[in-house]
Amino acid sequence: MMRHLLFLSLSLLLTATSCAPSVLKGLHREEKVWVDRKQLPPMLNASAGVCRLTMTVDMRKNHFSGLLFVKQTGEDRYRLLFSAHFGLSLFDIEITPGAIEVHHCPEALNRGRVIDLLHHDFSILLGLNLKGENPAIRYASPSSPADTVYRLTKSPAKGYYRQDHTTGQLTEIRTGSGFRKAAFQKDADRNTILITHPFIGLSFSLAP
Repeated sequence: MMRHLLFLSLSLLLTATSCAPSVLKGLHREEKVWVDRKQLPPMLNASAGVCRLTMTVDMRKNHFSGLLFVKQTGEDRYRLLFSAHFGLSLFDIEITPGAIEVHHCPEALNRGRVIDLLHHDFSILLGLNLKGENPAIRYASPSSPADTVYRLTKSPAKGYYRQDHTTGQLTEIRTGSGFRKAAFQKDADRNTILITHPFIGLSFSLAP
């Protein structure tokens, strides 16, 4: 009986993960292409001076917010400082495509998985995970030619990237699967970004 239930559970899981993701709904596969890094501008543009944002963090029943400061300190190198509204500095980190340097982080947060998550999320937001040219499969819809999804097939850029060709902005990025699944969504009208990690009940939002 237990083996039957285990087999059924695994079958349902495989079926769920093998279905086409919702980001491709209504789109048709077109062709394999190479996507230049410049074709997919970062969701978060921090190339001009210090970028100041309000950042809100929701972790299950816990909720807090503060100010996030992002500054480019070199080619493909950014420093990020997050300070809660009550004055506590929650992290001060510097990231490059392949590494993260922790300048300050409370002991409760300075753990491998937390640091890796910060590096993963902000690398994607700042476009550090993209190489000069990236192999991809393009999906589009005849009824909405301005909306295109590129499925990048090689790590560390592997994932789905939705681009609005009217503005050139990325409006949605989906990466990973299972417990590593993450979604990045940008509201171009309000210039806000929402990052969600559904399997761990964590979300971040960024606003001007």
